[in-house]
Amino acid sequence: MKTENGAAPKESAVRMFPDEWLLQFSDPYERIHAVAKKYLEAAKADDGVLKSSHHIEAAMLGKYFVEQEGLPLMAGFPNFKVGGVPPQARQYITAMHEWLRDYAAFRLERDAAETAESLEEHFAALLDENLGYDLPEQQLTQLRGFVTALQEKISSANAPCEHRRDRLLKRLEKLQSELHSKLSSLDRLYGTTMEVLVVAQTLGDKSKAVLDIAGKIFAIIWAVHSRKDGRGLSQPVVPLPLPPRGAFEVPLPIPLPFAVPNVRTGERRN
Repeated sequence: MKTENGAAPKESAVRMFPDEWLLQFSDPYERIHAVAKKYLEAAKADDGVLKSSHHIEAAMLGKYFVEQEGLPLMAGFPNFKVGGVPPQARQYITAMHEWLRDYAAFRLERDAAETAESLEEHFAALLDENLGYDLPEQQLTQLRGFVTALQEKISSANAPCEHRRDRLLKRLEKLQSELHSKLSSLDRLYGTTMEVLVVAQTLGDKSKAVLDIAGKIFAIIWAVHSRKDGRGLSQPVVPLPLPPRGAFEVPLPIPLPFAVPNVRTGERRN
C-alpha cells in the first residue's frame, strides 16, 4: 500500500514496553527491574527482534528512572537525534540496564528487609502490652489529618529541588500507611518530621504552613513518647528542635517554642 505521494508508509515497530505493561507495576523499583531484565534478555538473545525504537524505549525509561531517583546520569548518554542507534549507543544502554537491574534488586531486597523488621516490631508491640506506643483515637485521627495536609501543601509547592520534595512525599505516604493505634516505634514519625522541617525551607510561600503542621505533629509525638518513657506532660511547652533564628536564609515563620496538646483531649496548653 502506498501513500498519496507514492511512497510506502513507514512501519512502526511494536512497542517493547507498552503502556499497559508498564502501568501494571505500582512500585518504581519493580518496574525498572522488570524493564531491565526484559531488555537485557532480548539484547543477549541477539535474534534480530530488537529494533532501534526498542533500544530508544529502554534508554528513555532508564533515563526517566535515574532522574526521578535524583541520581547523576552516566556520561555518554546517546544523542538519538544524531546518528540513530549505533553499536556504541547499544553498549551504553546495555551497561545502563545492567546497573539499573542490580540497583533495583538491591532496593527491593532492602525494602523487603525493612518491611520484615517493621512487621516484627509491630506484632511484638501489638501483642505485648509492655511494648510499643499507644495512640488514642483522637491523636491518631489528628496525625492522619496532619500528614494528609502536609502531602497536599508539599505537593502543590514550587520546590527548587523536586526530587527531594518527591522523596519526602513518598516518605509521608509510607508513614500514612503505618499509622495505627499501636506503634512499635516512633522513629519514622520523628525522622520524617525532621525531614519536613528541613525541606520546608525550600517551599516558598508554603513554608510557614508546612512548618506549622510539622510543629503540631512533633508536639503529639513528644506527648505520646513522654507519657510512655518520660515523666508525662510535666513540661507545659516543648522546644521544637530547630536551628537558631538567623540560621535560615529567611526568618522562621512559626513561634518557638510552641504549646503541647493534651494527649487525651487534643487541647493545647500555653
